[in-house]
Amino acid sequence: MKKQIADFLIVGGGVIGISVARSLSHKYPQAIIKLLEKEKEVSQHTSGRNSGVLHAGFYYSTESLKAKFCKEGNVRWTEYCDEFKLPIRKCGKLVVPKNQGEVEYMHDLFKQGMKNNVPLHMITAEEAKKIDSNVRGYGKEFIWSPITSTVDTKALLKFMVQLIDRFQLQFRDETHDKNPNFEILRSNEFKQPKSKDTPNVLLTQNGDQIHYKYLINAAGQQALNIAQEYGFGKDLDYFPIKGIYSISDRPLDHIYKTLVYPVPLKGAYFLGVHSTITVDGYLKVGPTVSPAFSWENYHGFQNLKFNELYRIIKNYCHLLVSDQRKLIWTFITEEMPKHSIKRLVNDVSKIHFIGPEEQKAFKSFYRPGIRAQLINKKSMKMHNDFILEFGDNQLHILNIVSPGFTCALPVADYIVDQIALKLDK
Repeated sequence: MKKQIADFLIVGGGVIGISVARSLSHKYPQAIIKLLEKEKEVSQHTSGRNSGVLHAGFYYSTESLKAKFCKEGNVRWTEYCDEFKLPIRKCGKLVVPKNQGEVEYMHDLFKQGMKNNVPLHMITAEEAKKIDSNVRGYGKEFIWSPITSTVDTKALLKFMVQLIDRFQLQFRDETHDKNPNFEILRSNEFKQPKSKDTPNVLLTQNGDQIHYKYLINAAGQQALNIAQEYGFGKDLDYFPIKGIYSISDRPLDHIYKTLVYPVPLKGAYFLGVHSTITVDGYLKVGPTVSPAFSWENYHGFQNLKFNELYRIIKNYCHLLVSDQRKLIWTFITEEMPKHSIKRLVNDVSKIHFIGPEEQKAFKSFYRPGIRAQLINKKSMKMHNDFILEFGDNQLHILNIVSPGFTCALPVADYIVDQIALKLDK
């Protein structure tokens, strides 16, 4: 058994955990910061499996944390990529209605963007064609978001990790005998000691003790389980949602120049099937929206755990008898058929035309991602914003769903400022 000491212990090596580590190292350069990660590398789950889009921030209600941080996050990630010459595709995004019913809500979205001070333009269909000749849509004008971009999220986070602690970070396992200011520890599992005499201690899988002054739970899909062990998030439960894209087998950026999204359904939690140009020029179409039956159930029966499966099925049963049951029927009638590549490509082609030759490039699905969506146990409604639950010496970061990656840098700074206020009392 080995004893580890940390001023700040972060659980989770995704974009939020890494960004918080970065902000803490700037705020407290002498502090000992340890990050506990169960995988061999960082960003193996939600952060490395998302769309790679830096969102502009016009979908979200003005009072939300999403709106508060999205535009700033977009700007800061863009500056970060420019400063360190990391790949970024500044391609912008078009939002396109498919029928008259969507035109009015498109204008509502534009007004929301204006409230959020997001750079947006209402452009004519002819102007949109000059940006990308393959755009399709209903009506005479579309939304143009010039600051929307795409990045390689996994490469970006790996680079960020290398910069923390004066560019000297190495990925170390638990047997490393040094105690640098910032260190990543590996452990598949951890738990609190049974004794209440050691409240600020975690036990790793091999029995090592990590003594900390402040705990930051940024564990993504696993975050709610951890929070509930400490008495937080009692009214919340999991509703994980799997999204799957198909990706072209060759670059198509000589044909497709921008991202094209539909106008989402009013009040919907998802942005709809769309097209995305990756940093290296491939075209992604999707995502499908379907249930995940365990926190890391990416394929078929992979990573299924009975306790997680039971919990999720129970929530679906409750949804079926609640006023949210329409969501289940949407999954069944509209989303499940999209698990055909042909159907997915055809749906996208309604707003971003994909010709017969280009359709042949879509032969397989891309790596799926799972949205760490939470619901309220009583109302059975999805939470639409990030959730930060503070304790005396701990913080639980929950429901970091889209645009979580985009918001990560300013969210991390905000979190560290809040921690500093509590520590200074």
